[in-house]
Amino acid sequence: MNIQTIANLSLFPIGVVCTINAIRAFYMYSLSRNDILFILGFAMSSIAMAVFMSNIGDAHLVPYNTQWARYMCSSSGALCIFLSSIVKSHEQLGQLKRGQVILGAVAVMVIALTPILPPFASPLIPATLNNIRTVIYGAALIRYASLYILKESRFSLIMSFAFLLLVTGFILVTPQLLHPDPTTATLNIIASFVRVVGYSLLLVAYSFG
Repeated sequence: MNIQTIANLSLFPIGVVCTINAIRAFYMYSLSRNDILFILGFAMSSIAMAVFMSNIGDAHLVPYNTQWARYMCSSSGALCIFLSSIVKSHEQLGQLKRGQVILGAVAVMVIALTPILPPFASPLIPATLNNIRTVIYGAALIRYASLYILKESRFSLIMSFAFLLLVTGFILVTPQLLHPDPTTATLNIIASFVRVVGYSLLLVAYSFG
């Protein structure tokens, strides 16, 4: 097994952690009916789907470019978590839930269209999509860091660390997207580990923060 294969397989634990996060969030939502938990559960489901779509593509289980679905699902999931931190009323939260369901439907359409979506013509395309995703996670980092400065709550502190790790993980992925080789594959493995810790901290924040 070469290092590139190991790098591809290293994404799988991220999907497992995100799936656990989704199950936990939906379970907590069923008990509390807290819409924030619904949004988190839906977002984690989207991110888990992104990872598993990437695994399918990397393993060449289908002869299609699954990366469009990967970036769509992961970016939409992170965007909804970020937006949930800035809503100011129950009405806005309800609007976000409806918008998230619409984004989920669009993601399903992208997945369904995977067989006819074109391959990436240049490594700059996935690198750009990854950078867009990184910006969204970075916005969430700034938001939770600012909330911690204002309120000094344990929840916002843990969320800040979580998104700091996730942003770091996505930055470490970029060289692999532009120049796949053993060195960048090693960075990809490190990035996967960092993101596993980051997503695990999200679970900690919502469970104990």
